[in-house]
Amino acid sequence: MTEETETKTAVTPTPPTENASASATPPPASTPTRSPSRPAAAAPTTPARDPVLEERAIRRGCFSIIFGAALGAIVGAALTLALLAWMNNGLLTYNDANVTLRMQLDGEIATREALAAEQATAIYAMDEASNRMNETMATAEADMAALRVTAVYLETRIASAGNASDTLNEFISGLSTVLLSLTPAPTTLPEATPTP
Repeated sequence: MTEETETKTAVTPTPPTENASASATPPPASTPTRSPSRPAAAAPTTPARDPVLEERAIRRGCFSIIFGAALGAIVGAALTLALLAWMNNGLLTYNDANVTLRMQLDGEIATREALAAEQATAIYAMDEASNRMNETMATAEADMAALRVTAVYLETRIASAGNASDTLNEFISGLSTVLLSLTPAPTTLPEATPTP
């Protein structure tokens, strides 16, 4: 290592001049210097390092970090559990409430599924009834069409029967007129029959 040497600088006061008395600043004071009795500061020397000791120190540091992290995790978990216990007033009833709510929810789900199954059965029955009604309506419409054809046929027959009855009435009235205009019919006299 090299030692640094310092040079001493001495400040010599300058004699006052005419301009110096006119300036507002006083002359500078002497600069402090190091005392000559002190030796120059030497650079610190580093001792030779032992690799075994250095490796042990690194291991100790790693162990300390791992131990600190584990201890911090345990303390953090304990504080978290303590906070949760404090929030539940010291009672861990969350699980009981959860089980109760789950049972109620399962009951509601079962009830809704049963209602859905009943509705599906009712819808299936209504579909079958609707299909039967559609078939019945189709049959009724076919019957109504046949009845309309029959009614038209009957109206035609009634009209022709009415015409025939008019013709018959005219024939009878004409025959009666003819018969009345002819000579009267002979009358028969009663005859006595012999009795034995």
